[in-house]
Amino acid sequence: MDVEKTIEFILQQQAQSAVFQTETAAFQAKTEKRLDAISKLLQSGMQMLVDYQRETNTKINLLIDGQVRHEESIRQLREGMDQLREAQQKTDDRFSRWLDAQRGGATNGH
Repeated sequence: MDVEKTIEFILQQQAQSAVFQTETAAFQAKTEKRLDAISKLLQSGMQMLVDYQRETNTKINLLIDGQVRHEESIRQLREGMDQLREAQQKTDDRFSRWLDAQRGGATNGH
């Protein structure tokens, strides 16, 4: 009888072990599916970040280019204003000389 109980115990243990292995395999399969889904999600998220960073870099580069063009326009405008200031000063000087000449001529000859 002890032999029969031992055999029965061993068979029960084997049955429980088989059930446990089956449950473990099913759990492992679910875990692998979840890990695969998480991996795909991470890859997709990383691609989104890469795309967003590229787009951001493009926009920053456009802003930099626009700023450089703007600064060049301002430089050219300042140069133009300096030239205009010089031309106006020359005109003022000529006008003053002409006006002085007109005043001098009016008091001397008329």
